[in-house]
Amino acid sequence: MGNRVGLEWLLLIFLGIRTTNAQDPFTGLRDNSVPDGEATRRADVATLDGCRTSCATNDQCKAFAFDKSEQTCYLYTRVRPGGYPELGVYSSGLAIIEKAGYVSAFKRSSFPPPPFPFQQYLSDAGAPGIPLFSDFPVSRMYVGPIATPKFKSAAEKEYIEPLVGHTSLEPNFAGQFRIVQFRIGSGPIGAVMVDSKTGSVFHLPHEVAKDDFLVRDTECLALLRGLPWAKAGDKEDAAAPLSFKTESELLGVKQCRPSAVDRIYYRWHGRRWHFVTRFASPPPPVS
Repeated sequence: MGNRVGLEWLLLIFLGIRTTNAQDPFTGLRDNSVPDGEATRRADVATLDGCRTSCATNDQCKAFAFDKSEQTCYLYTRVRPGGYPELGVYSSGLAIIEKAGYVSAFKRSSFPPPPFPFQQYLSDAGAPGIPLFSDFPVSRMYVGPIATPKFKSAAEKEYIEPLVGHTSLEPNFAGQFRIVQFRIGSGPIGAVMVDSKTGSVFHLPHEVAKDDFLVRDTECLALLRGLPWAKAGDKEDAAAPLSFKTESELLGVKQCRPSAVDRIYYRWHGRRWHFVTRFASPPPPVS
């Protein structure tokens, strides 16, 4: 079901609630992805609710995927673990593949037991496959004069210039760039990136900043601060929406989802963003 060549591999990490009854609860629905495993098409099931029910009442079913455009249901009796099996490195998560137009979910009982203490999966230094800043070093550091920001349009200049005009534009990312973060009132966090050498203004990846520069869905992150199991490795602040370093091309982004905290990593190279990987950690506890 789908060619694995050229598709992005993603790793889900959850606290498994292990039950064995036929009505085993699912993880939250995930858009545009399918489990990596072996599936059987159910020609007699043409709705998402019906697909979910078919899997829930089937003891052999590990996960399901539903093609929204074709109204087609697939049940998975085998799912592959996350990590790097070819290297003998496994995780407590399950692998998924990006596939547009699908929604999918795993049964929580499908998740294998963690091979390492769980807190290691929430630490960048201890989680297999999570990139480190040191994995993406810059080739040189800019030390010349700081340029004035050059906006792409009059509207962009009018809106963003007051927010960055009084901010130091010394490089703080990828050797030559300044990521400027701001908040308008009680709204979402905003950020743009300025080339300290040329003054060119760049936006964050569109998947993260959908309205050009606003990073939404970050409200839950403050609840991570101070939790011992959420302590981030590689000197990354567990509660910060954006994580970056002057000497690295790696940008980490955290966003809140109903059933998880997404951790998305990008590399800035060749003056454009490159997707690196995505992980999902358990959401913070609500008191």
